[in-house]
Amino acid sequence: TSAEGTDGHCPLSAVQSGIFIQEALNDKSTYGMYSVIELKGQINCRRLEEALNQLIKKHEILRSVISVDHNRVEAILLNQVEIHLEYLENNVNDHIENFRLINREFDIYNGPMYWFLLVKKQNRYFLYTAIHHLLVDGYSISLLIDDLLKLYTNEAETDERSNKSTYRSYVEKEAYFLKNQ
Repeated sequence: TSAEGTDGHCPLSAVQSGIFIQEALNDKSTYGMYSVIELKGQINCRRLEEALNQLIKKHEILRSVISVDHNRVEAILLNQVEIHLEYLENNVNDHIENFRLINREFDIYNGPMYWFLLVKKQNRYFLYTAIHHLLVDGYSISLLIDDLLKLYTNEAETDERSNKSTYRSYVEKEAYFLKNQ
């Protein structure tokens, strides 16, 4: 994973603040959302990696890391983050063993806050994902996976401006709502 420059700072949402506090109380980063998706048909590993990088470019939350400055915790939105999709062919491991391969400590301050592994087992493909809970929840992970598959098949908009709701706009709306209650 490599990152370049920043696209500004953004406060954490209320839920993210709670997760960050729990994270800070632990010795290591443990709040991951894990999934495995069986992909149908022949999968082009390079094309899937391109789609992952398009997904990261499109969704600013996936380009964020955490910053603590003078007791203020916020997300730093990076301009660009590129990942390398890990790939295992002729894998004989079971799902539990494959999850162990991506069950690494997340670096919330420098990244990455996610890992992706594509496994080919006989003629079947499985995409394993590990994404820190600061970035996704149970609902948003399914939206991101759906968007990833659309990007892979060229059925989705790739431009960040095509998002109807960005991370930054969500946090701003939440702050306005909490302030006016």
